[in-house]
Amino acid sequence: MNKKLLQQAALDCLKQYEFVEATAPIASGQAAWLALAFSRLDERLALHWLKTAIQRQGNYSQPAAASHVSEFSPVYGWILGHLHQTSKNKPAFLQEIRPLYSEIIGLHRVIYANFDLSGDGLIATEGPGSVGLTSHYLHAPPLNGLEDPFFNAMLIWSNEHLIRIGGLLREDVQEIIEWNDLAIWSMNEKLWDENAGGYLPYDLNRESTTEEISINSFLPLAAGIPTQEQAEMMHETLVKKALSANAWTLNWLLYKGLLRYEMRETAVDLKRETLAAALSYPADTPEKAAVVLEWLCANR
Repeated sequence: MNKKLLQQAALDCLKQYEFVEATAPIASGQAAWLALAFSRLDERLALHWLKTAIQRQGNYSQPAAASHVSEFSPVYGWILGHLHQTSKNKPAFLQEIRPLYSEIIGLHRVIYANFDLSGDGLIATEGPGSVGLTSHYLHAPPLNGLEDPFFNAMLIWSNEHLIRIGGLLREDVQEIIEWNDLAIWSMNEKLWDENAGGYLPYDLNRESTTEEISINSFLPLAAGIPTQEQAEMMHETLVKKALSANAWTLNWLLYKGLLRYEMRETAVDLKRETLAAALSYPADTPEKAAVVLEWLCANR
């Protein structure tokens, strides 16, 4: 595998985003990926793009904004946590991100207040999670609301990082802990399907899980949601499925989850197959560039 070729393609893709003044406006989802991509290259740019992603979400601190169809990406908390973990001067970086930390808490507060329709800590979206970290449409209330494992797993993972960072900042994190504990409990009570060996979307109208198992069913591994016993059942199901090596972003999230539960052999196989497929389609988007750099530069 030509790792240098993969890395150079990713770096070439990111060149147009190095000069922020000359960059054309981009969607919040892409800006979030740029934050992840630059985390290994330039802390200043990484933080700039995360700030940009949140600003592009709009003003969710106003109640009126939450009463209309809107877009929200649940990933800012764990991306902020990732930027802190990869920063060279963590104490200084921690103080720099304090305002951003507060903004993300505010976003989560509005989301839980307006879109936890069942009062069980799970957020209702318009439909199942889409590829990557793109924004999801939320209704108040959804006409056909689904409590989706992808969206809720990403939000829980973000909560986890916000709890950690809040502790370092000596902030009161009890509210976030309560959100997270309830959401994890509900994921395992409502969305977990033992027969399927994974998590399935819950249809609020039908009051039952729906659809067949997909890669989204395994992404709660990244957020540490399943017990070890559940994770092993998920692993048994996963190794029987044919995953697409071209689903770069979802495969990377699944890879992180497999490592979290010490399923290293399967994680390494997934990484190798995805990077091998990537040779035919070099990184040409912020999403792909971020994944390639994470896989090539990270220690694990």
